[in-house]
Amino acid sequence: TLEVRVQEKIKEVRRSQHLYDAVARNYPNGTISVIDNDFNYILVEGKELFELNITSEALRGSSYLNQMPEEVRPEVKSRFELALKGENQDFELSYGGEFYRIDAVPIQFIGEESDSILVVEQNISAIRKALDKERDLNELKSRFVSMASHEFRTPLSTIASSSDLAHEHYTRGNQDKATRHLKRIRES
Repeated sequence: TLEVRVQEKIKEVRRSQHLYDAVARNYPNGTISVIDNDFNYILVEGKELFELNITSEALRGSSYLNQMPEEVRPEVKSRFELALKGENQDFELSYGGEFYRIDAVPIQFIGEESDSILVVEQNISAIRKALDKERDLNELKSRFVSMASHEFRTPLSTIASSSDLAHEHYTRGNQDKATRHLKRIRES
């Protein structure tokens, strides 16, 4: 009957809502939000909220931009405006000593303009710090190789030229000069 089908649809919608809540609430190192065209939170969840001791209920209806430091607000606002116009946005921000990757995509229903955006914000500070550390190690390695190369180049040049000269003097029967060049090779 119609009533049974309606009840099944309601259960299905509730299961979908519980699934979204579970996925969003457990999103690691960041948040998943739906932002309206005035840049206010419609929905927001994520482990980072829990770690910051913020509830999603406290943020709903409040301004996303007001949660950001003033120096990054203009960029976030312009990116979100582009997302509301239908352009997917992905960018990185740094504030408070942390690095974030932000993806903002329009939420559009068939035949309607976007009036909200899905925002996935991920704290990538640990990744960024690891990359910076790796870059520093590579730079140290390059400097060491350059320095070692320079330190070996002079003795190796002496060895190469003395080897050639020793061979020449030896083939001409000039043992004293050949011995002198062999001594230079040993010293280098």
